[in-house]
Amino acid sequence: MRELKLKAKYKHFKDKEYFTLCKSIPVDGGIIVDSLQRPSFICNHTENNDMLHIYSLQNGEYVHWDKNCSDELVVYIALYDNFKIYARPYDMFMSEVDRVKYPNSTQEYRFELLER
Repeated sequence: MRELKLKAKYKHFKDKEYFTLCKSIPVDGGIIVDSLQRPSFICNHTENNDMLHIYSLQNGEYVHWDKNCSDELVVYIALYDNFKIYARPYDMFMSEVDRVKYPNSTQEYRFELLER
């Protein structure tokens, strides 16, 4: 199984580059109420196009609550254009490229770590 590296540059199979910020876990809405005084930021969920708030907890974890999203997410920033922040389900971020849909892809995985 591949391991996600945070604060690292990845290349998407469609040739755009991104920087991973954090992993966010889904939580019950009550935890979010307790976190409203905590730092947060907004990102765009790539699959349902919802805008999500990602909250930073005191223990260093990041969490989100959304009725349409119960997945663990990888949060990352585009290293092009307007540097938009995105969230994508962890399993999808780490998945292989769909060879049926994209037979000419040169990458094995949807996102591949760019070595330093």
